[in-house]
Amino acid sequence: MSGGGTLEITATSTRPGYITVVISDTGMGMTSKQIEDAKKRWSTSKREGIRRIGLGLPIAIKIIESGHKGKVRIESEKNKGTRVSIELPIQKEEESSL
Repeated sequence: MSGGGTLEITATSTRPGYITVVISDTGMGMTSKQIEDAKKRWSTSKREGIRRIGLGLPIAIKIIESGHKGKVRIESEKNKGTRVSIELPIQKEEESSL
């Protein structure tokens, strides 16, 4: 949010056995095409001349959805902000591999 704004992070139990983490901001927002592009590998919204590899969001989504059997949902509106919801199953301590 280069022009300032508000960032909010919440975590709630939304249904039995699951927790949802919501990250929202009041930044510049994205169009639906920008959201889809951001989910693709090698895509970047950074200015030309700045070297970026565009793997952060695609890898995070893969880890959450494949590795942890969660769900990621991105909602955004241009000039109004973005909301990312991450739903994850709660793992009981005795099920942990650690």
